[in-house]
Amino acid sequence: MRPAVDTRPLDPYTPHPMKPKIFASLAALALCVGAWLFFSRDTRPNVMVILIDTLRADHLGAYGYSRPTSPHLDQLAKENTRFDYAVTACPWTPPSVASIFSGLYPSSHGWMPPN
Repeated sequence: MRPAVDTRPLDPYTPHPMKPKIFASLAALALCVGAWLFFSRDTRPNVMVILIDTLRADHLGAYGYSRPTSPHLDQLAKENTRFDYAVTACPWTPPSVASIFSGLYPSSHGWMPPN
């Protein structure tokens, strides 16, 4: 009858059966802690995309219009980044918005304007 505990000496070249499991568990724990630390930082930029259909830029105070037609947008443009030049992937609003948020051309994401 064999004893309940294996009393044979361990071969120094044979890895312990628990070593890979312990290493994998520690690596997973380190990955989780690292991801938590990375994503819990408040260093990511805040991005707000304002999409307005059929608005002429030359009728906004931020772009030089003399009448006070858009005081809130003017204040937002004054305090943040404002772009003077933009290019669209398509002249129709739905596929253009899909292109903005997907980074794909309308022919790639499948939302094409009607013929």
